[in-house]
Amino acid sequence: MRILRYRNLNKFQYRGLRGLGERICLPPGGDREAKHVFADRQRGDNPYGSNPEGVILITGACGMLGRDLVEALSKENEVVGLDVKKPGFRLQAAGFIKADITNKEEIIKVIRDEKPEIVIHAAAYTDVDGCEQNENLAYRVNGTGTQNVVLACKECKAIIAYISTDFVFDGEKKEPYLESDKPNPLSVYGKSKLEGERHVSSLLDRYFIIRTSWLFGKHGKNFVNTILKLA
Repeated sequence: MRILRYRNLNKFQYRGLRGLGERICLPPGGDREAKHVFADRQRGDNPYGSNPEGVILITGACGMLGRDLVEALSKENEVVGLDVKKPGFRLQAAGFIKADITNKEEIIKVIRDEKPEIVIHAAAYTDVDGCEQNENLAYRVNGTGTQNVVLACKECKAIIAYISTDFVFDGEKKEPYLESDKPNPLSVYGKSKLEGERHVSSLLDRYFIIRTSWLFGKHGKNFVNTILKLA
């Protein structure tokens, strides 16, 4: 994982986002800044978010990544899961909301009511081949859906962690890609996820964009399971 941007995190936001991985870090001089922000928050001053309890809302909570994020972050945080479908399993979250991110009014109302400190936006149409066959759906979910979530975060002053993909690059570079490299997606999936990134970066001042590669875990279909079945 790589973090593209980080700005003005309070202690709840920093603690919650650390659960995503060990590569989350503060900028130069961040230790002093963090102590100052943390001290302000302990006095009851919460300039960065609207909920002093530090609620984390995770979209796509029923997916492979979302489910694992809910499980990991619920150990030390109040987590609310959100998905377009109800979970067919016991979701380890403080609450669950059935909502569609492509419905602008619905998603804005949900996030407005929950007032989360952090929104981890993991909901997406991730079927690469399916995106090629259903281009409109890909852009509606990964582009417009992300824009709706971003607008809701902007209204309630929540910080967003947007789960993106290395498909925003063309894969031609011989060395590892850097955050500063120019995206050049070749697939509909990559293009639609890049559109989501642009909504995040153009509409918000405080955000994380996390570009992942192959994901694997104990829930759902993944690359490792596919290879094992083909072996």
